[in-house]
Amino acid sequence: QLVLAWITLLLQFPEVDMVRHLPQFLERLFDMLGDQSRDIRHNADACLDKLLSAVKSNPIGNALQIVTDTVGIVVKCCFSPEQNCRLTALCWLHEFVHLPTSGEGGSELARWKAAWANHMPHLLGGVLHCIDDNEEEIARMAVEMHNGLLEMACSLGDDLPVDKLLDKLLVSLRPRESNNVSLNRNEGRSSDTQRASGGPAV
Repeated sequence: QLVLAWITLLLQFPEVDMVRHLPQFLERLFDMLGDQSRDIRHNADACLDKLLSAVKSNPIGNALQIVTDTVGIVVKCCFSPEQNCRLTALCWLHEFVHLPTSGEGGSELARWKAAWANHMPHLLGGVLHCIDDNEEEIARMAVEMHNGLLEMACSLGDDLPVDKLLDKLLVSLRPRESNNVSLNRNEGRSSDTQRASGGPAV
């Protein structure tokens, strides 16, 4: 609660670039969305909203660097067991994908395409994980985010990492229960092999 208060306070001072330090504390803020305290959840949500607005208000070049530094953290939060965390993560990714790039050209546009081509497989993995979520609002936001990714994919053209995207799609098509069963079977086989060879079972 005290940390949230300080971050909120420092965000009011333009000379303090809190957004630049986002990678150092962003994941902890997302974790607070699942805190038992209602006040902490509310304040964390308000703080994340202000930080996202600060990211969007940056020049596109700076904003793109912030996205590059934080997108992995936000995608990770799409897999959180806390529904508020998943929904907020999707909202952040939606804003990331829809950052305005009109008017950008030359090296800046090329940098933008290269960055999103690199992020696209991770984004797709997080979105597909949420697209059949039990919470209707999360599933709806995931579908909207998915449509945004399709539009972006069309704009990337030859820069699109087709093989990596295919890998993510194939993983998402496997039933999650089957993946767990397969993992348990593989662990069982490993233990049987080690017992047969006289080694310790792990």
